[in-house]
Amino acid sequence: MNYEQEFQRLEIENIVWVVFLAIIGANLVSNFYTAKYLYTRDKKYHTIYRTINIVTLFIALLIYVFNEYASLKAIKERKPYHYIVLIANTLILISGLLLLYVEIQRSVSPEITITQ
Repeated sequence: MNYEQEFQRLEIENIVWVVFLAIIGANLVSNFYTAKYLYTRDKKYHTIYRTINIVTLFIALLIYVFNEYASLKAIKERKPYHYIVLIANTLILISGLLLLYVEIQRSVSPEITITQ
C-alpha cells in the first residue's frame, strides 16, 4: 500500500470515528428517553428511544459493512493477519445484524430484550 492510499484510509477512518462519537451521543439521548419512559410509561418516549436505537444500530451496521469490504480488499496481499481481521470483521457484522434484528423485533414485541 502506498502512502497516498494510507492517507485516504486514515481520512475515512477519522470520519468513521466522528460517526461513532455521534452514535455515542445518540445512545446517551436514547438512555435519557428510556429513563423518561420507565418513569412515566408514556408511549411517545418508548417510540423515541426505540427509533434512536434502531437508527444507531443501522448506522453502525453500515460501518461494519464498510469494514468487511476493506478486509476483503486487504486479502489480496495474502498476509495471515488479514484473514484473522476478515474473520473478526465478519463476526462483528453478524453480531450487528443480530442486534439490529432483536431491536426491531423488540419494537414490535416489547417482551423481547437483549439481556434475556
